[in-house]
Amino acid sequence: MRLFKIFILFIGCFLIAVFVPLLAKEKNVPSFRKNKGNFSKQKQTHVSGKVIICGVCKDVEKAIPYSIKNLETLGALFDDYAIFIYENNSSDRTAELLKDWETKNKKITITSEIVDDEILSETCFNKTIQNEFYRPERIARARNIVLAQAMNPELDSFQYVIWVDLDFEHPFPFQAIIDTFYSQIKWDAVFANGIDDKGNLYDTYALRDYSLPIGAELIGNQWWDMRGKLKLKLDKKGTWYPVFSAFGGMGIYKRDALKGCKYSALVTKDLESFEKNLIFSEEWSNHREIQLYFTELKKCTSVVELPISPHKEMPYYSRDYLGEGFTLGEKEENGLIFRMNSGVGQYPSICEHVPLHASMSLHGHKKLFVNPALVLHYFGRS
Repeated sequence: MRLFKIFILFIGCFLIAVFVPLLAKEKNVPSFRKNKGNFSKQKQTHVSGKVIICGVCKDVEKAIPYSIKNLETLGALFDDYAIFIYENNSSDRTAELLKDWETKNKKITITSEIVDDEILSETCFNKTIQNEFYRPERIARARNIVLAQAMNPELDSFQYVIWVDLDFEHPFPFQAIIDTFYSQIKWDAVFANGIDDKGNLYDTYALRDYSLPIGAELIGNQWWDMRGKLKLKLDKKGTWYPVFSAFGGMGIYKRDALKGCKYSALVTKDLESFEKNLIFSEEWSNHREIQLYFTELKKCTSVVELPISPHKEMPYYSRDYLGEGFTLGEKEENGLIFRMNSGVGQYPSICEHVPLHASMSLHGHKKLFVNPALVLHYFGRS
């Protein structure tokens, strides 16, 4: 009997020693720590700060209902928002629908106009074989109109600028957008993982990365074949992909990083400075594309000095002749030799995003990435 009482006493002491501290600990622990695993995975739903949303478009009537919902939802994620959209020469109801939207939301500014070649010739210079101004130059002109609105000093209280394409007919990946702002990675601009039907990165004209850091403006149209053979497919759950330039249908920028920068579909002195830093650096000397640039220079039998600022009276040169090179201004020691490319021959052409990002980098804003989770779909394209 005595042994039984001792056994019961032992069991009682054991239970008190084990469970009382646990109950006391549970009582004093905040609720979010009781469920630490769930809390660590809790999704953010708001971004602190104010955002300017920008876009340019033409003939996107079908996509406008999606754009209205996407952009208003995107803006509502922030403390405040403003939207600037430019449209010209649409043959459908794009202008009408955008203007109607503007009347219903005071945060929206729509710029809509009809432009002819006389107007375009003030800022566009390359013409295609069809005698039309090169499309990237027309887009650069439109983007710069909106960029000037977004960078108005009256909006200096806004911290972010988000550029979006306006022809997507699906919801934006809002959680991935929010998560971008809570990333531990320091960034100046983050771009969408815009993919085709096969899951490959689609907007490769805007892309400059460690595989192909320079483009057709330096090695001619063979660049298009090289880029086409590189099928870049990013793991949607993978780490951010570092780039020198990209877009993919959306670009999220720290607004300060855009100060002093402009879009251009022609090569610029800032672009030349940026590419010289790559081409003549020891780090990149053995890169196959850099070596190709120097190999192709041996085929160059004449060099034409182009004006640093292009103008209407520029002559027409061969579209894709590697025997002819071009400098921006007077030829300099270690100056780059550019090439005509992409079906135009007045001035070396380029995707309008690339010079903008080159200028950003020269100004110290060089932390550029593609976020693989920020997926936009280019349906019907591969």
